[in-house]
Formats: sequence, C-alpha cells, structure tokens
Amino acid sequence: MNIRSFCTREVATIPRTATVVAAARRMRDDHVGDLVVVNEGRDGDVPVGMITDRDIAVGIVAQDIEHLKHLLVEDVVDLGDLAIAHPDEDLSEIATRMRQRGVRRLPVVEGGRLYGIVSLDDLVRVLARELQDLADVPFAQRKVEARTRVV
Repeated sequence: MNIRSFCTREVATIPRTATVVAAARRMRDDHVGDLVVVNEGRDGDVPVGMITDRDIAVGIVAQDIEHLKHLLVEDVVDLGDLAIAHPDEDLSEIATRMRQRGVRRLPVVEGGRLYGIVSLDDLVRVLARELQDLADVPFAQRKVEARTRVV
C-alpha cells in the first residue's frame, strides 16, 4: 500500500525566514506540534526542514530565551538533511525510514514540491485497519461456509 492513499494533504508550513515565535504561534493556532519549513515558490512550496514544538521548547526556550524573538526558523533548523517520503512509496519503506532517522513525521514530496505529510499516527491507523481485516477473516469464513454448505 502506498502512502498517497493515506497521507495528510493539508500541511502546516512556515517559511524558513519566519521567526521562531511566529512558528510557535502557527503551531498553537493550527493545533499542530510540527511545521514543515519551506522555501515558498510560485509553483508550490519546497520543503527544506522541519521544526517541532519540542525543538522550540527544549532546544531554544530552555537554553536561550533572551534571543528568542530575534531567532529565525532557518537559524535553528537543520536545512540540509530533511528525511522525506514520496507518494508512491510503500508503507513498510516509510516505517523503516522513520525508524532509521528517528522521526515521527515525513513530508511527502512529489516533483520537488510538498505533496503532504505522513506521520507515525497515520501508519498505526492504517496498520490497525489491516489487522482488523485479518482478525475478521475467520468469522467471514464461517459465514461463507454456512451459506454454501449443503446439509
């Protein structure tokens, strides 16, 4: 199963030149814990990084609150090593990448542009449905047998 079918298409983003305070406000306003950092373009946003509420709370506020209002997103985000997914990748490939990189979310990129985002929660939800379908097989088998069995 590829992730195109279940990734979230509406993604909360923030330009890399926005302030960290603006990023925190955007997270609060959108009720999200992360933002995809983008270079905004005419043809769509190009993802270049991720910033999380944990990055802000633990990495910035706990260490350097005096400079917080002057910090830009691009000052605190690693812009060179973004782990991404592609819409046609398989769920197992994505799960492996998340584990290897130690991340819970991956921006989904198609043609260099932001397509969506896939999270660990999305994977768990899809796998839970698949497991439920498997758990229903024995019950379905009994029903089919009962309908087709000749006395």
